[in-house]
Amino acid sequence: MKIFFLYSKLITVIFFLSNSIINAQVSLEDSIVGTWEKEGVIMGGDVSGWILPSKHVGNNCRKDYTVFFEDKTAKEVVYNSSCEPEIKNFNWIIQDSVISLIGNEKTIKWKVGSMENNVLKVGIEFNSSSKRKLYVSFKRREE
Repeated sequence: MKIFFLYSKLITVIFFLSNSIINAQVSLEDSIVGTWEKEGVIMGGDVSGWILPSKHVGNNCRKDYTVFFEDKTAKEVVYNSSCEPEIKNFNWIIQDSVISLIGNEKTIKWKVGSMENNVLKVGIEFNSSSKRKLYVSFKRREE
């Protein structure tokens, strides 16, 4: 009887933990949809450092941004010196708090460090063999 009781408690705990993980995943997927303007690079080696603001090409240009769509596509828009947008299209997935931007030539991984008050802070892994990340802060654009 004791063993049955322990197993039933263990199964209950596993169920609630797996449910929490699934809900967190869905919540991040729902929350990420929208337009995110690049604020700057986070200095200090992780997402808790201070933000070095991005230098945008010109005062008349819009800020660079990334858009995540509900259909799991995304686009990154970077403005050149003529204030013309250069657009890269991606597909995206989220697994274990990592947003993978999947392009034709490579996949870029964003490890979500925090997402609160419409600010998304991520560690961007450009090369899978490197342990170092570039930490970047994005702010949700209200449209």
